[in-house]
Amino acid sequence: MTTLSAGAVEGIVNEIVTSDGGDRPVLQVAKFQPVGGANATRHKLWLTDGSRWVYAMAATQVHALLQEGGDFAPGCLVRLLKYSVNDMAGRKIVIVIDLEVAAGPQKLIGAPTGYPNGEALPSDAQPAGGAPAPQAAPKKPAPAPARAAPRRPSAGGRAAMPIAELNPYQQRFCLRARVTSKSQMRYWDKPTSKGNLFSVDLLDASGEIRGTFFKETADKVFPLLEEGKVYTFQETSGRLKPANKQYTSLSHEFELTFGNVTVEACDDDAGISQIKGDWQPLSIFGDGGGPRDGNIDVVAIVRKAEPVGTIISSKSGKELTKREVVLCDDSGFDIRCTFWGDVALKEDAFWDSQPTLCAKGLRVGDFGGVSLSSGFSSQLLWDSQDIPRSVELRQWWSEGGKDSSTQGLTGGSGGGMGGREVPFGERGVLDDIKAKQLGYGEKPDYIGVAATLNFVRSEKLWYEACASEGCQKKVVQNTDGTWMCEKCNSTSAECQRRYIVSCTFIDDSGQAWVSAFNESALELFGKVDADQLAVYKEEVDGEDGKFESYMKQFNFQRYVLKLRAKADTWNEQTRVKVSIADVKPCDYKAESAALVQALA
Repeated sequence: MTTLSAGAVEGIVNEIVTSDGGDRPVLQVAKFQPVGGANATRHKLWLTDGSRWVYAMAATQVHALLQEGGDFAPGCLVRLLKYSVNDMAGRKIVIVIDLEVAAGPQKLIGAPTGYPNGEALPSDAQPAGGAPAPQAAPKKPAPAPARAAPRRPSAGGRAAMPIAELNPYQQRFCLRARVTSKSQMRYWDKPTSKGNLFSVDLLDASGEIRGTFFKETADKVFPLLEEGKVYTFQETSGRLKPANKQYTSLSHEFELTFGNVTVEACDDDAGISQIKGDWQPLSIFGDGGGPRDGNIDVVAIVRKAEPVGTIISSKSGKELTKREVVLCDDSGFDIRCTFWGDVALKEDAFWDSQPTLCAKGLRVGDFGGVSLSSGFSSQLLWDSQDIPRSVELRQWWSEGGKDSSTQGLTGGSGGGMGGREVPFGERGVLDDIKAKQLGYGEKPDYIGVAATLNFVRSEKLWYEACASEGCQKKVVQNTDGTWMCEKCNSTSAECQRRYIVSCTFIDDSGQAWVSAFNESALELFGKVDADQLAVYKEEVDGEDGKFESYMKQFNFQRYVLKLRAKADTWNEQTRVKVSIADVKPCDYKAESAALVQALA
């Protein structure tokens, strides 16, 4: 028969009874109620040991148990498996992270009073009349057979809390974690406020979380932290809020805002891994599959790297450094990936060594088929001997993988930088898109054609994008002329315009409307970028027809294209959208030779 753990409430509140010490006390649920309305995922509990009772909050980890019904009901006995104590507005609250039902509902045991003030239970609590309260002297309950490993003490002596156990009811805690990613300091200056911030991704053995520092705290902590190193973070006024999954690929349901924090470097890394990812093979993108937006974690080898290059904004002269490489793995595919900033500036000898890369949070793009790029929050680890997938892939490479052929996923990537275009004999014509009903399957269809650019719609040729490395999200202009990026949560004096062009191509079978995004449009417009074209449009503004006449110079040029077709439904109407996956100017000599060979 399961009995209550005498004296457990007092022991828990005073942190004498702890889950870290292996204590699994049994308490009765006198009452529970949802917090936050009908769709609440958190619950308030009144827990009693038969003599004293205490308020508790059930974290979202136990929400599923509460929803299941069954034996969990007012009056049931529960065994607390993971729990902690928080001081909220001068009152001690027990945070229940995990529990199990030890016995079904029964009448209230004993006549408990609140600890430490002696107040009575709410009038609608489970009615009394059950067994008398346990009379044994208060003591620590017997530990469960399998005791949890104790938390490792921090440099300051306080036990470090696992990241996975962080929840919004905690303001005071200590973390021991590795900084796997650190952003640059970012600034904002608005009519109502100004300040600065930076973010880090923190990893320990239990999980990961995004943390952000603001203003004075950011100034104090920024020079102390280095990517890859382990630190303790002792916080007395932190705040957790639901994570915005649009801007982070980390699995934790919350993100952390640091307040009054003390940071100390650790000599011992506590066995914390360098990186943690949901590693996907490149073959996930085969046959048009895989994500075409968002982030992905991959382990791959740098097959080939282009020389470092720059993009210069014609409006401000700001220079962005980038390097494009081809990544491959043992699934038989390769893909183009763009690195920015300091990573792009790594010496050529580093890239020539064909390093192994563990990359978490690479951004997926749909330009040229599919491509990857590093973002400000991407985590990169080179030539790791600690990640099994990295070791496995390096062994494959050394044992002949480097001589294997791979199928390119990005226009201009396959087999190095040469590109994998549709062979001459496998090409179709524009009318095949309709005649063969391309694009109506679950995955996109691709077709190779040789066609002539016939018309470019001169309205809405571009959109204003964030100028931050690797972002590319649309920005909004403020009243003072600056540009605001909601994704980066930053304001910049400039934007970077990116092409989003609507045009028609023709061949001897007919015509097709086609979308050309930035990289493809650059090929169509002779490498004139959207910022340069915008400057020219402003210069001739008011001169009727001059800009349209300028755009006509790009018409009637012939190209070899790989087109992507995918049906899209909007307002109950379905139509096939066609976009350029790869494009290059027609080489008439090569085309003639291919035609002769096909006729032979």
